[in-house]
Amino acid sequence: MKKIQDVNIECINSEAIQGDALLSQLAKMTVIITHLIVEFAKNLPGFSRISKEDQITLLKSACSEVMAIRAARCYDLASRTIVLANGTPCSVENMMAAGGSEAYWKLVFQFCHALADSQTDNTEYALFTAICIFSDQVEQIQKIYVDALREYVNRKRMHGGTCLAKLLIRLSDLRSISMEHSKMLTMMHMDESLMPLIVQDIYIQGS
Repeated sequence: MKKIQDVNIECINSEAIQGDALLSQLAKMTVIITHLIVEFAKNLPGFSRISKEDQITLLKSACSEVMAIRAARCYDLASRTIVLANGTPCSVENMMAAGGSEAYWKLVFQFCHALADSQTDNTEYALFTAICIFSDQVEQIQKIYVDALREYVNRKRMHGGTCLAKLLIRLSDLRSISMEHSKMLTMMHMDESLMPLIVQDIYIQGS
């Protein structure tokens, strides 16, 4: 299965991170990763079977959640930071200084910590991402990925069933993150005309 690729994003030293500078970097990262999420979804078996309209609906619903999953892959348990591609760690305080709501960033970091603490590997992240993208709207396709994750976890872990249940429970955490993300975008009153079209389409229009 095609993985969401790591992207090299330049960032200033963590000890001197300024809110505006980090916000600029996060904005660039959002555009690039949004493109990658769309390409990842297009390559998922089953995605091409649904209508274009439903594909767009699924992506709009899941994109902020998939962003959180990707952040979890970059989370460092020891420092409790999200480590950017060039090795720069960003704490929850750094993220809040860059903008957005405290509630949103705390939910994201709690989610990242939980998945990292469970030693989730790249295969589990990929399958979990697919489950998130298909959501409950296309249960038949989603079930294929749930079954694949179950089989993989059972082979990898001693208590596979328990680990799978804990992982799937995190879907509700992602729903909360998505809701807070929508609230945050509304509160920030951003100039939509300055945003790339893909960001407008996925995060703003009809949200």
